[in-house]
Amino acid sequence: MKKKKPTDKKKPINSKHENTRKNTKIVNERFYPELNENQELAVIKMCAGDSISDVAKELGLKINTIYDWRAHNEKFKEALQLEWSRIISESRDIHSEMIRQATKNVFKHIKSGDPLMSYQFLKDSGFLPSSMDKTEKDRLAQELAEKLINVANQS
Repeated sequence: MKKKKPTDKKKPINSKHENTRKNTKIVNERFYPELNENQELAVIKMCAGDSISDVAKELGLKINTIYDWRAHNEKFKEALQLEWSRIISESRDIHSEMIRQATKNVFKHIKSGDPLMSYQFLKDSGFLPSSMDKTEKDRLAQELAEKLINVANQS
């Protein structure tokens, strides 16, 4: 029976802007070439939400090593700041796009003249009282739809 040789090689993962770079293994492209590979991986994993103790275990480091880098290594601290800034910027872009799409959908429904959709949107947004009788609700929905259509047509 043949014994398999243990391999210490980890499969590299492409690091080109994968989701939060969490499972990144640096191959050719380095995001922070001023750091060594373990430091760069620690920065990316910490900013992706991994705890310092988890990062230390995964990289085979003592936890104090990472604390020392964070406290005393200026290039490590700068890389942490840059990575956080990148994540915040990407988050803002994603949220802006989501708001743009939501607004586009709202105007689409307003322009279609759907009074119930207009009413539901305003109610769900907290602009209208949640309890009304059916007659009042229908009257208000129709009135709002007309006004919203006018606003939408002006924009």
